[in-house]
Amino acid sequence: MPWINVIANPQFGLLISETGAGYTWSRNSQANRLTPWSNDPVSDPPGEAFYLRDAVSGAAWSPLPAPCPAPVNYQTRHGFRLFHFSL
Repeated sequence: MPWINVIANPQFGLLISETGAGYTWSRNSQANRLTPWSNDPVSDPPGEAFYLRDAVSGAAWSPLPAPCPAPVNYQTRHGFRLFHFSL
């Protein structure tokens, strides 16, 4: 079953699993989803994707285990971090 982390403040938030699947929302995670989320703990499909592309070869891959992994082993680490930002 996927492990997820939530990063949020009163205006914006995101949920991300160890495969890179997740979704984003504005103000209310249930009513104001910005990207889709399947809530399927077995297949854990991504609702959004992040890709890298080699400008020379044209090869594309995801830096995350889904949806288009590179041919390497991935290691996911989750832990508690408290970040403070000041502007």
